[in-house]
Amino acid sequence: MSATAAGVKRGLLIYATAAVLAVAVYAPSLRAGFFSDDFLYIQEDPLLRLPAAEALPRLADARLVGNWAPVHHEFLYGEWRLFGADPTGYRIVNLLLYAGCACALAAAARRAGLRRGAALLAGALLLLHPAAVESVAWISQSKTLLALLFGLLALERWLVHLIAPSGARLAAALSLAALSLLAKAAFVLLPGVFGVALLTHAPPGRRLRELPALACFGLFAAGVLILGVQAQQSQGGVVPWYGGSPAATARVMPGVLWRYLRLGLLPFDPLFGVDPPPPPRWSDVRVLLPAAGVALAAVAAGWCIVRERRLALAASWWGAALLPVMQLVPMTTVFADRYLLVALPGLLAPVACGIDCALAHAPPRARSAAIAAIGAALLGLAAVSAKQARLWAEPERLYAAATVAYPEGRIGWIGLGAEREKRGDFAGAADAYRRALRPASYQGHVWLLLGRVRLAEGWLGAALYDLEVGTRLAPDHPYADWARETAARLRARGVVPEEDGG
Repeated sequence: MSATAAGVKRGLLIYATAAVLAVAVYAPSLRAGFFSDDFLYIQEDPLLRLPAAEALPRLADARLVGNWAPVHHEFLYGEWRLFGADPTGYRIVNLLLYAGCACALAAAARRAGLRRGAALLAGALLLLHPAAVESVAWISQSKTLLALLFGLLALERWLVHLIAPSGARLAAALSLAALSLLAKAAFVLLPGVFGVALLTHAPPGRRLRELPALACFGLFAAGVLILGVQAQQSQGGVVPWYGGSPAATARVMPGVLWRYLRLGLLPFDPLFGVDPPPPPRWSDVRVLLPAAGVALAAVAAGWCIVRERRLALAASWWGAALLPVMQLVPMTTVFADRYLLVALPGLLAPVACGIDCALAHAPPRARSAAIAAIGAALLGLAAVSAKQARLWAEPERLYAAATVAYPEGRIGWIGLGAEREKRGDFAGAADAYRRALRPASYQGHVWLLLGRVRLAEGWLGAALYDLEVGTRLAPDHPYADWARETAARLRARGVVPEEDGG
């Protein structure tokens, strides 16, 4: 058997193992139906019902749920052709995509210089990490899995190209990187990761030669960013500032950054819908303590990078994944497990490398004990992930838990309202939507949802008011045309808008 054939066989075996483990851990979520954005992306998107020749060009330009992500939209089109309205098939595909992400991380870590055992450990940590449950169990988050998979594969090909240049490897790296950005625009700083890899892994004589390709990729990413922000603005996803001002945003950021870091390393309390209110003062302990923790982590990371320059590549991945959601472009959400998932390779690869180095220098008895501890930690991660997957199979419980943990947040209340509306509890749904609007009255789509519920309740004046506010704030939302038509019919009947006071 040739070396190439043996490598392919080994890779398939690793992927098959990862897929089996993913199914074993995340299987509880397979019994869930569609929820949240799944309805807009799949059940209610008329483009998915069109013939391919008509649908695909329109999907490439679609602004759906505040996102311009043509690769994701067309991926969903292919899934719809295979599975229709059966959610199980989509969930299985998400599991297989995620197994691919874990294997891609192992491959990229190996190319970055980690030993085989460390690279496999990094992939295993990613595969079992509870932060993955949101993206695996939420069908419409296949965009996150696609972006992560293509991004890791692109980095692996880029590293190979830097070591052994070829036109085919360069084309593969840039093509995969473009697919990553077109699946989810949030990873627009991927060119920066490529640039750090150029400094840390390319021979000095090659660096200048790769700059034109890197510059072209940077320009492409800038175009994707512009289109992505335009899509967010059209549907109310970009807001003046989280908390109402730059200062409020700045005060909440240390706590958010610390949560990302802490859950990356100790992910034993994952929670959907973290949307904390900004602390009122800079002297608040909720600002000072996490800021101190983040500063210490930054110093430790800098010390490690000075000792081992190649670790800068991992740090750049972590930063490139999180910076776009750290309100550089003001957006409505400051924390989500799906954002953490994309950043995790930059944290888990150095952790795996450190564990591998410690094992290599440990005496045999200590090594055996450490390996047993690692196995126990992996089982612990798997248990937490499986528990979270069971919670995702019951969306109303999931959203309710978020409202208890963060009663002043909006994400849990929006989801809880949607679940109540589905089962016909319109009064409960209206109450949840009203609670979501208290900290975030700029959310046009929530006003549209509230208007739909008021219409079902028969409160026409409030419905008219809510629908008109929603269309003003989110004029291009998928519900906006329906809302405008409904509002026009209500006015034609002589209905007078009545401010919705709950």
